[in-house]
Formats: sequence, structure tokens, C-alpha cells
Amino acid sequence: MANRAREFLNRWEREHVGVVPEDRKLRVVVQLVMKCREDAVAAGIPAEELRTAASQDLIRDMLAAIAAANGKTSPARKAERNLWRRLTGRLHA
Repeated sequence: MANRAREFLNRWEREHVGVVPEDRKLRVVVQLVMKCREDAVAAGIPAEELRTAASQDLIRDMLAAIAAANGKTSPARKAERNLWRRLTGRLHA
């Protein structure tokens, strides 16, 4: 189940997170988190699984996704972070 939530979150971020101006970042993060939670529930993913997929902090995860979209984090770094999530998820399973 954790893999399903992780895959959902990664796909959701690719589809919904884009470049955001610095002066709108916090507002957009809140909107993204709320929408992501709603979509996860609609997809049958429990809130706890979504939190686990986001390393217990969906807000920080969205901020990182925005930073990546804004070019502040390389795609390679984001891929590394996702790999780390998958590996640590297996250790805690």
C-alpha cells in the first residue's frame, strides 16, 4: 500500500506542481496540499499513507516539488530523493 501512495504522490506532483513565483509560494503550497489530500482520498489512499509517502511532511514535500519546478533543485536530486523514499519505505515496512 505504501508504494501505491508513493506512486500517487509522485504522479500527482508531476501533474499539478509547476513554477511558482516566490511571493505566491506559501499560498500555492497550501492549495496544493489541500488538493492533493482531496485527490488521495478520492483515489482511496488513506491520509496516513499519504503522510508516509511524503516523509511525514506533505508541506515540505510540496515546497521541494515547487523548488524543483522553479529550477532550484535538479531533476537528478529529486530522483535521488524519491529513490531514498522507496528504500527507506522498504526498511520500515
